[in-house]
Amino acid sequence: MQQWRRFVVLGWVLLSQTTYEQCLATGCRPMPQGGRPQSQRIQVMADQAACESRRVHMTQVMAQTEQQVQQAVEARAPQNSLRIHTTFVCQEAP
Repeated sequence: MQQWRRFVVLGWVLLSQTTYEQCLATGCRPMPQGGRPQSQRIQVMADQAACESRRVHMTQVMAQTEQQVQQAVEARAPQNSLRIHTTFVCQEAP
C-alpha cells in the first residue's frame, strides 16, 4: 500500500487595502466602510523578500497613479469629490 503525504506550501500573499474619503469644501472625512479598509488579494509569492519587493514597486506605481487621478477628480468637482488611498501589505499565507 502506497502512502501519500500532504505537503503544505506556505508562501506570502500581497494584499491591497483601500480606504475612501469624501472631500467637501469643508475638508475630507473617511467614508463609512465598517471601520476597515477593503482588502483584495493581489498575488501569492514563494518568499517574503519577493513579496516585499513587489509591494515596494506597487506602492510606487500606485502613488503616481493616485495623484494623477485625484487631481483630475478634484478639477471636475472641487466641492464634492472622492479620494482613494491604497496601501499594499505582505502577509504569510495560511
